[in-house]
Amino acid sequence: MISLPEDWPKDLQKRAQRLFDELREGIVAFTKKQFGKVTTEYIDRTIFAIHDASIGILRRYLQENKISAAILRYRKKKGVDYDQRLQ
Repeated sequence: MISLPEDWPKDLQKRAQRLFDELREGIVAFTKKQFGKVTTEYIDRTIFAIHDASIGILRRYLQENKISAAILRYRKKKGVDYDQRLQ
């Protein structure tokens, strides 16, 4: 169980718990597939690789409400109209 604010509507609490459980199951399955077994260290490595490192890369863009240069290049290549600011 995750700790959720008690003032959240019950349906939102249930949804958040379900999503948390699904995420946990996915991380465990991914870890087992990549490392052959599930340990605390391997779970930590997996979370770092798929979440922490990614957020670290994007953090300054998010704080400045901008889109990263890599995303802008990708969108330009695909012919998507874009703006330097998030919308």
